[in-house]
Amino acid sequence: MKKKQFFIILTLCFIILSSVSPAFANRDMTEDNIEKLVDKVIKNDMENLHIPGAAIVMTKDDQIIFSKGYGYADLENKIPVNPEKTIIRVGSLTKSLTATAAMQLVEEEKFNLDKDINQYLKSYKVSNFNNKPITLHHLLTHTAGLDEAIYKRDSLSKENVLSSTEYLKNYVKKQPPICESGKTFQYSNVGIGLIGNLIEQRTGQTLNGYFNKNMFNHLDMSSASLQLPFKNKDLAKSYIYHKNKYKEMPYSYISLPGAGGMSSTATDFAKYMIMHINGGKYQGKEILHPDLVRQMHQKNFASHPDMYGIGYGFFRSELNGLPILWANGGIDGFNSKMVLIPSKGIGIFIVINSGQSGMEMSHNLIQVIADKFLKGDKKDISYLPNKSIEELEGIYELTLSPKHGYGKWFEFIGNLKYSVIAESNSVIKVKGVFQNEGQRPLEKHFIQTSPLFFQEIDGVEQIHFHKRDGKLVLTGPMYFTATKTPLWKQASLLRTFYFVNFLFFILMTIIWLIRWVIKKIRKKNNSISLWIGLISALNAVFFIIQFTYGNSKLLFGYSNWYILVICSIPIITAILASGLLMVNVKRFIKKEKFLIGQFIFCIVTLLCSFFLYYWNYLIVPYS
Repeated sequence: MKKKQFFIILTLCFIILSSVSPAFANRDMTEDNIEKLVDKVIKNDMENLHIPGAAIVMTKDDQIIFSKGYGYADLENKIPVNPEKTIIRVGSLTKSLTATAAMQLVEEEKFNLDKDINQYLKSYKVSNFNNKPITLHHLLTHTAGLDEAIYKRDSLSKENVLSSTEYLKNYVKKQPPICESGKTFQYSNVGIGLIGNLIEQRTGQTLNGYFNKNMFNHLDMSSASLQLPFKNKDLAKSYIYHKNKYKEMPYSYISLPGAGGMSSTATDFAKYMIMHINGGKYQGKEILHPDLVRQMHQKNFASHPDMYGIGYGFFRSELNGLPILWANGGIDGFNSKMVLIPSKGIGIFIVINSGQSGMEMSHNLIQVIADKFLKGDKKDISYLPNKSIEELEGIYELTLSPKHGYGKWFEFIGNLKYSVIAESNSVIKVKGVFQNEGQRPLEKHFIQTSPLFFQEIDGVEQIHFHKRDGKLVLTGPMYFTATKTPLWKQASLLRTFYFVNFLFFILMTIIWLIRWVIKKIRKKNNSISLWIGLISALNAVFFIIQFTYGNSKLLFGYSNWYILVICSIPIITAILASGLLMVNVKRFIKKEKFLIGQFIFCIVTLLCSFFLYYWNYLIVPYS
């Protein structure tokens, strides 16, 4: 009997200790304990990843419990990062504030989440795909089906930057939607930028003015602004590490401030996290009704029912078994990350001023903090064997390039590749870049938990395989969708074709010049085709200028001389090659000497020009 009583008491003690352990974990979350933990990770990663400066702020319930700066905001002048003073650019974290502003107007009944946005637009109208209107809900969930906006989106000077209305008016004329709204997640800067402009047109205020009046002032975010504080001495600089040196990166002015234009100190941004953690309230002031805050945090779209999904202005996931909300930002070399853990009342904000390593340090920091202080209930994974899993094997390519206008070629220059290998009838191995963990390719293993849905083993990534337009795709990393691509369509082959043409015409120009010099020195009468020399030189000039100027200036727009002159070169060379080809055909018909070398050269030139035309390199775009 005594033994039985002993085991009952022991069991009760275990249950009680288990239930209060989170309280002890939170009690251990002191400033000193956080600092000891964070210091080690940040100092190690800053050195290994070549990060000049960083700041971290943690909040608990309605207060900041830890904030610290590391390294330098300005390397040349040795100005340290100060989370209370240093102003940093938060990039796409601005999208979360834009979503919050939109929900404020939903609360005031100035917006309806399910109405056609054209009802609110005065300066222009947005076309639709398959007569399916675009709603605010679609914009907030990145499912509006809009084409990616890259060309002339930003500016290096305040004088040349377009207003959001000017930019979008031009955008909707040239870049119609590419798929039906509500069907597919496609991360969209222009979609959230459009929300910002909707707010401007609906309220008659600038977006910055609206933010100041309805958020920044109420949250005491005195440093926050959507206007780049270029002359403010507290504005941090960002850097790129190259050849063992840090090179300063220029600031840019963006035409879609609602998508990424915000600057703030780290401690001021933390007040925004506190407001969301506390159901829309900050220091007793209600910024947004709790019901609408919950609506922002809930799953509002997912490509599969088992996926964490996305809310409005937030992505959803888990951390050590705890539900979290998160968002990333990147602009001009600054990288930022926000993580909210509502069940624990905790917010974490991290920013660095070197973008090369992506989110690697942020990922490491958040995981270390969670392992020390935040323990949730990890779910057991039940797996589903499937003999047809081998059909999923292959290369999947992800691209965020536009389908219309300049920049279409990013489909084969700026893509990400994921390889999928079946290791058993329920486990696949995926190799590729998982953006939340940095820019280095990683290998991850996933187990099938429901048909064509896979959960990362000992991790939080999820992958869902499905068909889109008859093609097999995977939706997973950052909720992006990558398409299974056969070898002959892969970006690597297209890149190879591009660079082979590049080198071919440069080499042909050099060979022609050598032959011409030899002819002059030896004073021989052997014929050298001036047309081949001219075509080769012109195409060589196009490729060199396009590669060095065209790619780097895409975001800021091209000069008139580039559009009128350089983008016309392949058209001119195609005309010249066609003329030379006709001369050769006439020779062949007349049974005269047929120059096979010239014939092949002309065919290569025409193929090159068509390739450049299809990928919108020319003054007249294909799409």
